[in-house]
Amino acid sequence: MSAARLKRSEASISCRCKASILVILLLLCVPALLFTGSNAFAQVTLSWNASSSPSAAGYNLYYGTASGNYANNVKVGNVTTYAVSGLSAGTTYYFAAASYDTSGHVSGYSNQVSYTVPTACTYSVSPTTASYTSSGGAGTVTVTTQSGCAWTASSVASWMTITGGASGTGSGTVSYTVAANTATSSQTAASTIAGQSFTVSESAASSSTGSGSSSSSGSGSSSGSSSSSGSSSSSGSGHHHRWWD
Repeated sequence: MSAARLKRSEASISCRCKASILVILLLLCVPALLFTGSNAFAQVTLSWNASSSPSAAGYNLYYGTASGNYANNVKVGNVTTYAVSGLSAGTTYYFAAASYDTSGHVSGYSNQVSYTVPTACTYSVSPTTASYTSSGGAGTVTVTTQSGCAWTASSVASWMTITGGASGTGSGTVSYTVAANTATSSQTAASTIAGQSFTVSESAASSSTGSGSSSSSGSGSSSGSSSSSGSSSSSGSGHHHRWWD
């Protein structure tokens, strides 16, 4: 065989080997990327299918704020799940994974997934206080928050009962009743609604008192008085003369 033909044959073998390596790397990679959102606002957990190739040494995780443009690259090692933290609320992130082998060859990106970090929930209630006479009554409290934000309502006082809206998501209304107060002292209790304080005050039961006195004296005169949330009095005098024959 001539030297020229031998060189061409070696080149052909070399090309076939390179092509074979590339095919293997592509099969190693392209893991199906699955996505699970975490409850923490600034964190998301991602997972992917493990490569079936024995030469797979680990995985890289890529993410950024533009689709297909990954500004961040994390070498996560030979694991199939990873939590990315430090994300900004209200921002959409795009993620992809790639595998690498023991020689350091890295595959192409997997499929891309995206995740929008929720905006931190804020809550307000209106009104924040309410007052009732000793007869009690009923009322409502309005909860204002962002869509998807969960909250609960609870009362620590036995005389105040949550009758509606004990829990909710997004803005809503809480209903409650206040039982009559039969005690001679007023009462106040702070309930918690959507993490905010709601204070209810109830006045004491009414009370009444009464007293009376009377007195009399001779010598042709009399006097008397009585009182019961009021007073009255009277007095009088008289002289009697006898004419003798």
